[in-house]
Amino acid sequence: MKWFGRPNQPVNSGASMENATLQSIYQHCTTLNPRKIIKQSIQEARFVVIDTETTGFHAYSNDEIVSIAMIELIGLEQTGQQFKTLINPGRSIPESSTKIHGITDDDVVGAPKLSEKLPDIMAFIDSAVLIGHHVNFDIRFINKRLQKLVGCSLQNPWVDTMLLYLELSGKM
Repeated sequence: MKWFGRPNQPVNSGASMENATLQSIYQHCTTLNPRKIIKQSIQEARFVVIDTETTGFHAYSNDEIVSIAMIELIGLEQTGQQFKTLINPGRSIPESSTKIHGITDDDVVGAPKLSEKLPDIMAFIDSAVLIGHHVNFDIRFINKRLQKLVGCSLQNPWVDTMLLYLELSGKM
């Protein structure tokens, strides 16, 4: 699947259902207004806590996501909505990575590829503020696939809990 086009003018050579799904993802990336989101009060804001597990640390050097988990909060209260799935990375999971997260090649053999789950992931994220520990790591892996499929990236504001920890602990 190739996706070519200038900003706001994507052209896809895929089937119409797939095209509509990719167009929807593209529209999400290009129309989301982060400034509007960050003007909300914390009590009104929608947050998505996100965590990924990967084959390694390098999004742009052949490493891939092997699982993604997200939970939703409105304000600071959990809503009970969650999303989690294993992802088939299309490559073997190094033993060194399995030692960190416990996910093996056998675990992901029948799992969907990230491109198959991306519409569900984007729908869950929607216009939420993303929260995570080293969240740029997670965002980088998602953006790699978004760039490849539709030529755009997440525009959602984010909060990195590691940076919060460092600031609050005086280590920053």
